[in-house]
Amino acid sequence: MTPVVAALLSVAALTARDARADEPTAADVASARKLGFEGITLAEKGNCAAAVDKLARAEKLYHAPTTLVRLGECQVQLGKVVEGSENLGRAAREDLPSNAPAAFVTARARAKRGLAAATAKLAHAKVTVKAPPNVTVTVAVDSVTVPAANVGEDRALDPGPHLVEASAPGYLVASAAINLKEGGSEDVTLTLVVDPNAATPKAPPPTATKPVAPPPPPDVAPNRTVAYVLLGVGVVGVGVGSVFGLTALSKKNDLSNACPDNHCRVTQQGDLDSAKTSGTISTIAFGVGGAALLVGGILFFTASPHASTTRGSAAPSKLAARPYFDATSLGVVGSF
Repeated sequence: MTPVVAALLSVAALTARDARADEPTAADVASARKLGFEGITLAEKGNCAAAVDKLARAEKLYHAPTTLVRLGECQVQLGKVVEGSENLGRAAREDLPSNAPAAFVTARARAKRGLAAATAKLAHAKVTVKAPPNVTVTVAVDSVTVPAANVGEDRALDPGPHLVEASAPGYLVASAAINLKEGGSEDVTLTLVVDPNAATPKAPPPTATKPVAPPPPPDVAPNRTVAYVLLGVGVVGVGVGSVFGLTALSKKNDLSNACPDNHCRVTQQGDLDSAKTSGTISTIAFGVGGAALLVGGILFFTASPHASTTRGSAAPSKLAARPYFDATSLGVVGSF
């Protein structure tokens, strides 16, 4: 049996696999069979460049070791050693059931032989970047970002030319061109240099601080102390004037009865003098009381806050006052 016929029988064995939960449709299997047939035929003719596309499509539709091993072999032949060796490794590690088709068992053995040859061709590069410790560095090989965990360690690469680059914000891109041989390795060290044209991040403008307005002055009750004193004096004065006025009127009435034609006896002189004194006191008391009420009322409605209260330095002074009067005088005695 020729290799081509064996390969075609291997593709036909795709339908002999055990059913899977995610088993493709019959149309997928039929399409995979056709693509695999075409891919293997191209590979047998040495046209791996065309075979890879067919075999990769067949493998995506329906996995089979017979397809995967041929795909890996062609990839290695085309210089895609990393990808090809991974596919060969998958085929070599295939866990086949006891009733697997013989073509699958043969494909797995073939994958193991191909994997050994492909692994020997793998190249490696170790990329180290010199940069400040607080700088976030990105490393790329042929524009493909290298995971941070692999930076500074051997990275599997295909033999041939590669462009290694390292970059970081605010730094010039550092790069190096390398050409790896089959099975070879190389250490690459890149040094990041500050980009002189990089825009220096501007510090945010200082936050404008709004001037704090002074708290409004507390509501202070008007100082009506003097007004209250005057009003008190006015009330007392009016009261005293009323009392002495009534007394004077009463004595005048009594004297009018006792002194006809306004001629009084000597014995009535005391009552007459007392009536005059009461009238004088009443007049003075009414005058003082009325004036005090008038001025006190004005001060009551025009009073301003106490000076010491507005300055907040001392408590308002206390006022003690008391009215006084006697037979010849009337006033207020107090302390401030």
